[in-house]
Amino acid sequence: MQGLTSPSNYPEVSSALIHPFTNPVADLSGLPRQFARAQGQHLYDSSGRAFLDAFAGLWCVNLGYGRDDLVAAAAAEMKRLSFHSIFWGQASEAASRLADELVEVLPDGLTRILFANTGSEANDIAVRILHYVAHSSGQPQRKNILSFEASYHGNTYLSSGTTGIPSVHAKSEAPFGFQHKVPLPLARAPWRHRETAKVISETVASLEATIEGLNPETIAALFVEPILGTVGVVVPPEGWLKAVEDVCRRYDIALVVDEVMTGFCRTGAMFATTSENVRPDMLVMAKGLTSAYVPMSAVALSDALFTRLVQAVERGASLPLGSTYSGHPVAAATARCALAAYRNEDIARHAQQMGERLHAGLADVAAHHSIVGDLRSRGLVAGLHLFADGQERLAAAPATDRPFALRRIAYAHGLLVRVFPGDVIGIAPPLTITPEEVDDLTDRIDAMLHEAAALFRNRAA
Repeated sequence: MQGLTSPSNYPEVSSALIHPFTNPVADLSGLPRQFARAQGQHLYDSSGRAFLDAFAGLWCVNLGYGRDDLVAAAAAEMKRLSFHSIFWGQASEAASRLADELVEVLPDGLTRILFANTGSEANDIAVRILHYVAHSSGQPQRKNILSFEASYHGNTYLSSGTTGIPSVHAKSEAPFGFQHKVPLPLARAPWRHRETAKVISETVASLEATIEGLNPETIAALFVEPILGTVGVVVPPEGWLKAVEDVCRRYDIALVVDEVMTGFCRTGAMFATTSENVRPDMLVMAKGLTSAYVPMSAVALSDALFTRLVQAVERGASLPLGSTYSGHPVAAATARCALAAYRNEDIARHAQQMGERLHAGLADVAAHHSIVGDLRSRGLVAGLHLFADGQERLAAAPATDRPFALRRIAYAHGLLVRVFPGDVIGIAPPLTITPEEVDDLTDRIDAMLHEAAALFRNRAA
């Protein structure tokens, strides 16, 4: 194994900086705090130590770090046209071409693109479109938004309410009165340990019960992730998403698929929706759209929904959607370059092959560690669920400092991973990872788990 590091004497970051999703008084000693550069699949801290980034930033740097083509595309556009909005019927050439190129790779039926800046913002816009259309078509009662418990759809105020994770709602008014959660058996018991047909039938029954309980005539849409990421990489079985779509069609409810994390080859297909033969009314994308080199997101609309949106705009009025940086030319040029790379380099196929290699390696590692109770993966995203007794799936005694402890161990082995609540190690490296780097990653996970075992000796009462 190469590049083992010692977690000591990391430089401190600015005291003025507020860190999202971090306890302001958490003990961050022994953690690398400041990164100076990156290349390929590796990050380097301010002291020059190298780390294999096994989470692609926030599962977003799909094409790896330091790509000259993406940098050149951004720099050239910045010099050519540093800014122009897409307001008032105008647009940069980059934004116009990107919209057309996205339609070529999106699931069939999605033909219109509205650009935004983050996944959260894009999910906000999707809700606003649904409400705007409902009010304008004489159905103001059709305002309820459904999403599954344990799903993640963003952290702006509105999108946090669509998110189905209670901790995101802490000390706020979210979820709002029109945002409702569908109970999801899948989130409580990973499907791999149960019959696939039963998991699908239970999900369908839960969704139908929620719809009937609210009255179908009051429901605008269901938001769904193809993989529930932030709850700990819960991977539904094949056919699950299609069954969910079928319910929406029976009740005439719009289906919004959130592919912020899964889009752009993460699952081994350009979009997870395509591989499931699902045709959503809207698809939300971000992260891999520019490989995170520049912030950008988008909402894709079906022809039918766009027609209703056009009809909703009163004569002489304007469509009240978008922001200053929607369709920013530098972001659009970067996204066009990233999209070309996904297609020309056959990144989807590579991600599928490296995902199979990663799963096999992690399965071999899991077989040698009694604390591993579940391995879940699809393409190049995986979750290792840790327990005090992995065979019996007995949880360890609660410990608020265990996620930090697990990350410190990973850092000590030159590895950047994400640790989700419930003791799940999230793994989602850049899609450009090589076979040798996949093997290196699994070796480091193996070494990490040897040390992590001591954290799981006490079972939950």
